[in-house]
Amino acid sequence: MIFILSGRPDISEPTQLRGRTLAAVQSTGTFRIVSALIEDAYGLALGRDVVIVGVDNPAAAVTQVTQNRADAGLSWEPNISAGLARDRRLRPIFNAGDAYRNLTNLIFPFFAVGARQEWAERNPDAARKVRQVFASCLAGLIGDTEDAVRTAGQNTGFAPEVLADAITSRRLRFVYGSMADEAERRGVVKASEFLAHYGLLQRPVGEDFFLTS
Repeated sequence: MIFILSGRPDISEPTQLRGRTLAAVQSTGTFRIVSALIEDAYGLALGRDVVIVGVDNPAAAVTQVTQNRADAGLSWEPNISAGLARDRRLRPIFNAGDAYRNLTNLIFPFFAVGARQEWAERNPDAARKVRQVFASCLAGLIGDTEDAVRTAGQNTGFAPEVLADAITSRRLRFVYGSMADEAERRGVVKASEFLAHYGLLQRPVGEDFFLTS
């Protein structure tokens, strides 16, 4: 769901951002993760090799590009689909999810649901039931995107067609992962190792981090 967009015909990949401007919200974890991925994959340092145009929200990053105030913009869905609908010159030149998959053969876990250990111990079936709720929600969203957008999309501030395009284009992808699954836990551990390597976490997580019951 995280992309870099550009409307310039001479920019089609991140290496061509060297010496150019990138609009981005620098105070976010997203910016720091993308910085690490760009450095790992392309040897570029955002803020050194690429000039950062600071903005205060992800939608503004796209606006800077559409108004020719920046060569490229870092943002995430549904802002990406909204920008593509507004300005046909725009195109994605970097997909953070794909970049991480290319490096690790894994999916980077972006959203998580957590619970306090003592609560889970007092309620032995609670973690399993919470997992079932989220699995059901995502299955419904993926299985009937039109209904999901019609039901919940009005509260997002985006037009239904923008939300639908974000999902059906697979720029915004939902993949459910249960921490009761060993392979899914390994994916989280691997992501935490990547973040720790770049100083975004103090240390990787261990098995005691997960509720597996």
